[in-house]
Amino acid sequence: MLAAWTGAAAATVSVGVADTGVAPNLGGQLLPGWNFLAKNTDTSDWVWHGTFVAGMVQSASQGHAAIVPLRICNLTNVSNSVPPATCNAAAAGNAIKWAAQHGIRIVNDSINFGGANTTLKSAITANPNVLVVAAAGNLKLNIDSKPQYPCSFHLPIMFDHGDRLTPCEGGNVKHHQAKRAAADDSDDRVRVRL
Repeated sequence: MLAAWTGAAAATVSVGVADTGVAPNLGGQLLPGWNFLAKNTDTSDWVWHGTFVAGMVQSASQGHAAIVPLRICNLTNVSNSVPPATCNAAAAGNAIKWAAQHGIRIVNDSINFGGANTTLKSAITANPNVLVVAAAGNLKLNIDSKPQYPCSFHLPIMFDHGDRLTPCEGGNVKHHQAKRAAADDSDDRVRVRL
């Protein structure tokens, strides 16, 4: 597992993208995934956020990532909602469990949830062989005063702040949030180093 992050491995690693789905024409290696809301194999992406994240993972991995779409979000009214998707924390937890059962060792979860969900927390705790890479403090929220999950669980979860992966811990997240807020309003982006 460590070799997948340090650049020593040249093999392909499967990366689950727990998000809005992934467009089937993404290109690169796309493996079958699961829609945890409809409970079927339709992992198409009408919002394009999941496809964007999957493309970032593929690009950063230089072709060594096989994307597994794990759809945990549905399209909402695009004209009245930013972002135009509603995501489900329990579905995110089920996606992590599913990934573990299918030998997927890395799951990206670029979504923040405002409430602590026991299914999500227990899935992370019960599957220590799955590395969860999470967004930290999207929407300029301070996770110390307004917890955002999964990062606020204080479990072994990583977040990406541009140049390296860092554990989700209060000091690391606060430093990143202050740095990002001073620079711009961009969301965290996942970088898988193989």
